[in-house]
Amino acid sequence: MIKENALRDMLLALVDQEKNNYEMISVLVNEVLALRETVAHLDPTFYEVLADRRPKIEKESLPSDTTVLNSFAELTRKLKAGEVC
Repeated sequence: MIKENALRDMLLALVDQEKNNYEMISVLVNEVLALRETVAHLDPTFYEVLADRRPKIEKESLPSDTTVLNSFAELTRKLKAGEVC
């Protein structure tokens, strides 16, 4: 059985990690938005070209995204079933 202090420490670490992930994603999103606006200013057809290319990029990234999401789903299932710990 997990001790209460160990569980608390793990939860605090997870919250800290989630905060760091949020900060990193927020910075990344802001950078992407700045780049998009810059390119759109330089090339008025940018958004049209982006819309045309998006489906291909999404299709190419789908296998790796699916693998990662399935890993999280399996870990969640194991935690809920008590198979981990």
